[in-house]
Amino acid sequence: LIDFKTELMPIFEKVVALQDQYGLHAFLTALENAGLQAGLIVEIRDGAEKRSETKEILLEVLRTGKLSTESQPSHENILVKAASSS
Repeated sequence: LIDFKTELMPIFEKVVALQDQYGLHAFLTALENAGLQAGLIVEIRDGAEKRSETKEILLEVLRTGKLSTESQPSHENILVKAASSS
């Protein structure tokens, strides 16, 4: 992850879009171990090209470390579209 500092947000979006809790946990652990959490938070908040709803979802996943257990197709569609556009 250290080599991909400038690409953390697109990578994080893809991890979330996969809806794989184990993969998310591995990503967040590596992010924490590398000391890059604060940078990702800033990148998400400052991302002008992302909709506020997408930002909120990503920040919530980052904060809680959990994917949504509810069936929320609108959130999934947003994240899948965001991940596929990268």
